[in-house]
Amino acid sequence: MKNSIMDTKFDKRILLLNKIIIVFIVLITLLPLLYIVVASFMDPKVLVSRGISFNPVDWTVEGYQRVFSDQSILRGFINSLLYSFGFAALTVLISVFTAYPLSKKDLVGRRWINYFLIVTMFFGGGLVPTYLLVKDLGMLNTPWAIIVPGAVNVWNIILARAYFQGLPEELVEAAVIDGANDLQISLKSCFLLQNQLCLYSSSMLL
Repeated sequence: MKNSIMDTKFDKRILLLNKIIIVFIVLITLLPLLYIVVASFMDPKVLVSRGISFNPVDWTVEGYQRVFSDQSILRGFINSLLYSFGFAALTVLISVFTAYPLSKKDLVGRRWINYFLIVTMFFGGGLVPTYLLVKDLGMLNTPWAIIVPGAVNVWNIILARAYFQGLPEELVEAAVIDGANDLQISLKSCFLLQNQLCLYSSSMLL
């Protein structure tokens, strides 16, 4: 069945121009990455003197051998993964379990808690007070010094609160009738339904 609406010549030109622009953007994004990947397999002397060479004689894996033989570099990669995924997981949990009660209109002090969280988006304690706090909590020279201080992300809390406020009231009422408490509702009824929110928050933090 043919479409009842046909593209005009102007529409076709605009679509063609859009495709050209998209291809251009993809190329200028991928070409530097491809250059880095290819250059990583080349002899540094050849790369400096002649640039990229597709002669197999000029290719080497010596750089990768040095990287994987250096324990400090491997430890750095492992720490980066631990910090990234640990920070993302903790931030998502805190955001969800903070946003769920804030989405309830019957929460005592809900407005003042929201005001308090919003103020922290514009004003911070500073580097020195944060260092002193981390020191007093005994987290110096530990992974928690990287993960904990920024685990409360107010933007993610506001986003999650908006998602929870958009849930049907009938869903929560049905869970209450079935005997579920607030923790069970947030975990089973809400947390599972908002998995796309958790994925989005995690992807933004990684």
